[in-house]
Amino acid sequence: MGREYVQCVAAGNLSGLSSTAFRILARMALVVRDDEDIENGEPEGMYYGGWKSLTVVLGHGVFNKGDPLPANVERQIARGIRELKAAGYVTEAPDWIQEQHMNRVYRLNMRDIPIV
Repeated sequence: MGREYVQCVAAGNLSGLSSTAFRILARMALVVRDDEDIENGEPEGMYYGGWKSLTVVLGHGVFNKGDPLPANVERQIARGIRELKAAGYVTEAPDWIQEQHMNRVYRLNMRDIPIV
């Protein structure tokens, strides 16, 4: 669990984010690792959940792995991710990591968020 990342979201000045981007960031912060997992070679701050695990925080319910996301849900998530990238809070993981996990993977860059 990303306790330190959740603290950054809770205490950071994120008032410029849309509610969609904020909810996506909060969900990601809940599930990332605070520390590197040396045994498994996983760095801290990596979100491996893809887009389907973000649908619940946006009010769209749960989608199974094989279920396609509706176009409106994909657009909403894409907008939120673009906003988070533009703000510098997330960056896309390299292609080889995404291929390895067969999901969209992002690195959270939130330790630099100004604390209010």
